Amino acid sequence: MTSTLNRPRAADTTVSNSPGAPVVPTKDLRGAKPASWLRRHGAGLAWLLPVLAIAAVVQAFNMDGSPQRIDDEGTYTAQAWAIQNLGEIAHYTYWYDHPPVGWLQISAYTALTGAFSRYDVAVLAAREAMLFFTIVSVVLVWLLGRKLGLSRPRPPSRASCSPCRRWPCSSTARCTSTTSPPPGCSPRSSSP
Repeated sequence: MTSTLNRPRAADTTVSNSPGAPVVPTKDLRGAKPASWLRRHGAGLAWLLPVLAIAAVVQAFNMDGSPQRIDDEGTYTAQAWAIQNLGEIAHYTYWYDHPPVGWLQISAYTALTGAFSRYDVAVLAAREAMLFFTIVSVVLVWLLGRKLGLSRPRPPSRASCSPCRRWPCSSTARCTSTTSPPPGCSPRSSSP
């Protein structure tokens, strides 16, 4: 089986100065200090934290108001309460519903945080759990995108005027054509 991502194995991350010379391992970042971690991941956090804040505000906005507490939301909350307080998957003996993973998660969250005791209406405890799971989902989608190789948006640099980097720039002009350089840029020579 082949892979589209050819990443070196941990044993392959070594540097040799010359043939026959001893192999010197590269720098291991596992024991890195928080400052170096923040320096390496600061740009990613600068994009992720505002997205997290927006997602949390949108999800939390009017959490105890609209939409009204409706049938399914109350049912799932009751089943989460039954797991936590009765030790059963459902609050009613003859209850056949969806697979219980959703209300198992709600029950785990409310048990760990004491959410049922904080609210007069149990549905609000489940909505708080959904706020938490929304934030976790945003982080997981962000990490998935980064693992798939999606990059963060970056401001235009002076080093490249066009996506193909055809012309070196001496100005901040943006290329609008692939056939003629913008003002301040000169075509690269085509000879090697």
